[in-house]
Amino acid sequence: MNPAQEGYSKHVHKDDHYICEGIIYKELDVFYVPTNQQVVDIFTKNIGRSRFTHGRKALCMISYAS
Repeated sequence: MNPAQEGYSKHVHKDDHYICEGIIYKELDVFYVPTNQQVVDIFTKNIGRSRFTHGRKALCMISYAS
């Protein structure tokens, strides 16, 4: 294994264990969200105006532009 990636791998494994334990102990509920309903895409992708507006409303963000 590449030593530069070792720290990252440990971090990912910790996240996996945390999520698995949360599911086992009924502390987390994991479910599928279709791509067209991913509201955080407004921060990471170049999406159309209607999806952007929908995501902004879903996140309770307001527009100050008139």
